[in-house]
Amino acid sequence: MASALSVVLLTAVASSAHAIAITEFAHGLNLGANPFGLAAGADGNVWFTDDGSTPAIGQITSAGSITEYSTGLPTTSSPYYVVAATDDVWFTDPSAGAIGRISSTGAITEFTAGMNPGSAPDELVGGADGDAWFTDPGSGAIGRITSTGAITEYTMGLNPGSEPTSLVAGPDGNMWFTDSGNQAAIGRITPAGVITEYSTGLSEDSEPTNLVEGPDGNMWFTDSGSPPAIGRISPAGVITEFTTGLDPDSQPFDIVVGPDGNLWFTDNGSPPAIGRISPGGTVTEFTTGLGPSSQPAGLVAGPDGNLWFVDSGIPPAIGQITPGGAITEYTAGLNAGSEPGPIVPDAEGNLWFLDDGTTPAIGEVQLPPVVTTGAASAVTGTTATVSGTVAALGTATTTAFHYGTTPALGSTLAATPVAPGGTAKTVTATLSGVPRDTQIYYQLTATNASGTTSGATRTFTTTTAPPDQTIEVKIDNQLITLTIPSLETCTTDSSALDLTLTSTAIRRSHAPKLRFKSSAFYIGKVDRRDHQRTVRRLPAKLALRLSHHLGSALYTLEVVTSYRKHGHKKSKAVTKTLKAKFRVC
Repeated sequence: MASALSVVLLTAVASSAHAIAITEFAHGLNLGANPFGLAAGADGNVWFTDDGSTPAIGQITSAGSITEYSTGLPTTSSPYYVVAATDDVWFTDPSAGAIGRISSTGAITEFTAGMNPGSAPDELVGGADGDAWFTDPGSGAIGRITSTGAITEYTMGLNPGSEPTSLVAGPDGNMWFTDSGNQAAIGRITPAGVITEYSTGLSEDSEPTNLVEGPDGNMWFTDSGSPPAIGRISPAGVITEFTTGLDPDSQPFDIVVGPDGNLWFTDNGSPPAIGRISPGGTVTEFTTGLGPSSQPAGLVAGPDGNLWFVDSGIPPAIGQITPGGAITEYTAGLNAGSEPGPIVPDAEGNLWFLDDGTTPAIGEVQLPPVVTTGAASAVTGTTATVSGTVAALGTATTTAFHYGTTPALGSTLAATPVAPGGTAKTVTATLSGVPRDTQIYYQLTATNASGTTSGATRTFTTTTAPPDQTIEVKIDNQLITLTIPSLETCTTDSSALDLTLTSTAIRRSHAPKLRFKSSAFYIGKVDRRDHQRTVRRLPAKLALRLSHHLGSALYTLEVVTSYRKHGHKKSKAVTKTLKAKFRVC
């Protein structure tokens, strides 16, 4: 349907007709595989580490094809964390005391020069300076490796007995880390390697774990010590911990920024929960939907506006929590004895996870499309352009607009298909033939292999009928008036053109007196007239049937009106031609 004088949002929550599609891939994994680290690569593939009986770095394509690479790894290797940067993928190898790199073609190089004695590099992240940074709890250091493989480890400024763990790039251009060693702290290291640790504000039994850059410009962290807390540290090093809202037996662990601008975290305490903390420090925990033996972990913000996590409890599951706190867990598609691990989104809008359970595998979660119904524009009395956005996510998606004069809708107009991808694309369609001066309801839906999602139902109101065109001419004592639809009105080529014609004597006119004879109506050029109809009595009101060969365009209606003029000696024929434009669609 058509228009947008007033646009009303009726339904704010999109709905999915189906759940999600979980697929696990094992073909191509080494015998005795134990996948651990996971990262989405810039090459469109997902990379993982495997510290099983044959250590390897693995790659899985979007189609689920797995390749593992071992050449270049020592037999004692235990590849651990992995991070994708440009065309290369970097990983830590704590058993070898090395940082490794694998090219897009599978060539592996390990670097040890510059590592401290006893090194066991752990977590690895990309820095704002283009280098990769890592924690080294083995030698108690923070390390950096350049794109050429030059390693530097920094210890000056760390507390005695330091055990740096989580490492994150901060908004100030520095790297921030948690330290769960002898003296718990939150630390900062500059690109020049200057380390500062902050402990004031932490409890005596603090155990800071994971860290994330918050939406407020501060760093936020989980603290599973006693008492458990969610912490915040400012760029200046001021620490504040929040405990109100957490259960005394809480064990907060993973923490991420949610699509709603809050911080979200997993809690493996009793009871297990998914928690939310606002930038102001208000904590809310959600448990409904989790089982008593749940072990939520690996929390990420999904491409669909929800948060996703893995649950390695009983039963194992892939979990979803909405910004409103509604938890749903999915088990269909998981292998028997599954132990799902880290979960990451890829560029196309799929989610990938590791499974080091009874049957080791790499898992994929395909989501239904993300749909937003947009506003209507170019509204007329009978047409309008409706719009919306669709993120197809992992699979090709069909779209359609549903519309009607009631919330039940009833009519459907197919719209442009959307290719796979996580980026929302604009979809439009033109509704035509809708009634004038009427509230129209419309909704955008999209369907991919994982399900159908409906956007909100919105409304617009079509305009009232535009005034008709009126063409008037005088000939002697007659006023001829032709009335035809406005150019804003679009007549279909299968309907009729409604018009009226009158000829009225002008009172007290001294011009020659005319007597009406006939009027002929034509459509087309003067030299190729398509004779349509003749009337011999006025006023005439008629529906002029249109030829089916007319295309969408402007056309000219010609009306040739004939009269007889009676003189003193003889009568005389007089004609007058009127022309008017009309639109066919």
